Amino acid sequence: MAMRPMLQELYADKSTGFLSQDTTLGGRTIVLTQYWESIDQLLDYAHGKTHKEAWINFYKKSAKSEAVGIFHETYEVKAGAYESVYSQMNKPRGILKAREMQALTDDSTAKSRLTHP
Repeated sequence: MAMRPMLQELYADKSTGFLSQDTTLGGRTIVLTQYWESIDQLLDYAHGKTHKEAWINFYKKSAKSEAVGIFHETYEVKAGAYESVYSQMNKPRGILKAREMQALTDDSTAKSRLTHP
């Protein structure tokens, strides 16, 4: 499987713009959510040697069967235009693995955190 070597490469080389990833397993489904500094850096990696070779190999092997499928979705989220709330989590998940956590205050509200001047 090509994903493990690609993730090892990404974690080892911070210059790629890769921040972190989170894996969710369910039944026959594996979901990998990745966090990147920018779409440009994501696209640079996607068109690079390691990822390109992995895609070519996948297509060669999967063209004969419908047993495995892959899809991806890409979203660009502007700085300060998102919120992630974690309560009693035993380990970091999602974007918290890639960013520094900021504690909520008693008077903090979602509206105040997401409102921009």
